[in-house]
Amino acid sequence: MAEQMLKDLCHAQPGFLAIALRYFNPAGAHPSGLIGENPRGIPNNLMPYVAQTAVGRRPFVSVYGQDYPTPDGTGVRDYIHVMDLAEGHVAAYQQLRSQAGFHAFNLGTGKGDSVLQLIAAFSAAAGCEIPYQFSARRPGDIAASYADAGKALQQLGWCTRYDLGRMAEDSGAGKPNILMVWSLPMTAFDHPHRRKNPLTGRWVLVSPHRNNRPWLGATEVASTAQLPAFDADCPLCPGNTRANGETNPVYDTTHVFANDFGALMPAATDPAAGADPLFQHQVTDGECRVVCFSPEHHLTLPEMSVPALVAVVQTWQQHYRELRQRCLRTYL
Repeated sequence: MAEQMLKDLCHAQPGFLAIALRYFNPAGAHPSGLIGENPRGIPNNLMPYVAQTAVGRRPFVSVYGQDYPTPDGTGVRDYIHVMDLAEGHVAAYQQLRSQAGFHAFNLGTGKGDSVLQLIAAFSAAAGCEIPYQFSARRPGDIAASYADAGKALQQLGWCTRYDLGRMAEDSGAGKPNILMVWSLPMTAFDHPHRRKNPLTGRWVLVSPHRNNRPWLGATEVASTAQLPAFDADCPLCPGNTRANGETNPVYDTTHVFANDFGALMPAATDPAAGADPLFQHQVTDGECRVVCFSPEHHLTLPEMSVPALVAVVQTWQQHYRELRQRCLRTYL
């Protein structure tokens, strides 16, 4: 249905470009191990489930069905390494970005691998046997599903480079420092860094350490109640304790402090910049500061007096100049 809508759109607007890339079972991770898949809860995909079983988070892998008309009786699927998949996206964009119209491609290996073959590949790479148990077929599952990727080779010059063993290896098997990630909450890095978008050539700031904040965003209903001048639960009010344990001074004018969970950090650690063209990253550092406009909790900028607003602007200028002199990226 989605492809039909895109076709109709390209037909109605001849200058429109739409590319549909079809793939089914991405697996593996970036070879560095810095980014990968570590889902919360019970994984829906087979490879992370096998990896979690390897480190003891799951007692065994459930294999649904052993009587399919396949070489070993288990389901066959078209697994594709995520790096092959990323390169397929780049190839499609580079080849077709100036060709209007609708284009569809299958991205896959062109052959299938069974569930038992995947478990065996991970076991071989990890050097240990992954326990599994057979269960009944799941309703709706078919014996085999894999794609013909010949069109992508002919028109995009793209084909897969990595096999099932490499997918298992890059998922962490055989790499104790990476495999251990499957038993811990996973983050890409512990420090801010810049990543290059290979499609646009632009660098973007990534701040994974901010996941350590005690809040991760929320949607709140707007309140019509009158706010107090002081709120004992507000971490920004004078004399209150913030999330990092520090206590604000009892300030009576505009107050500034270093952001407890800033997007940049001073003296950031180099995240082992790599040469992979699809995952270029660089260390970056800086300092983020928070400006509390007023000690009065209930005031917003439009409600403040002109002298108070002048104090805010002057404070802003002061800290901006200070940070610029230190050659830091500034965010106020």
